[in-house]
Amino acid sequence: MDRETHIFEMICSLAVSKLPCDICTYSGPVYLDTVFGSRFLHALQYGAGEKAMQPLLSHLEIATPDGDATVSLADIWILAPMPKAGISDLELASVDLKLGDEPTGATGKTIKEIVKETYRPKDDDEHEYYLRRFLAS
Repeated sequence: MDRETHIFEMICSLAVSKLPCDICTYSGPVYLDTVFGSRFLHALQYGAGEKAMQPLLSHLEIATPDGDATVSLADIWILAPMPKAGISDLELASVDLKLGDEPTGATGKTIKEIVKETYRPKDDDEHEYYLRRFLAS
């Protein structure tokens, strides 16, 4: 399965379940607690074909706590599903950051390294926040 097919399947699952997710893009923006818009879900529910889906995949509507935006399937680097009820400050504080030092995947990079690479934090505090968030999810 190629990367875009995998991302597409994750989007379908997230749209149907209405679960929020973090989206990290190749172009730079990171969207936290994102929910996919209803146009994509309706297209899935009514069996839109490939031709009808292409424009939607180029301009996926998303809702974030900061407002609405669009993102293309091709620009999505990482989708990190989040709990529907969100993550409390207590849950974030209780995360064992040592888990971030675990190597993962074929590259051998640690979760901490991957979060830094994909979320692109501006400083160490933001990096720790993103790492806690990712591990708590």
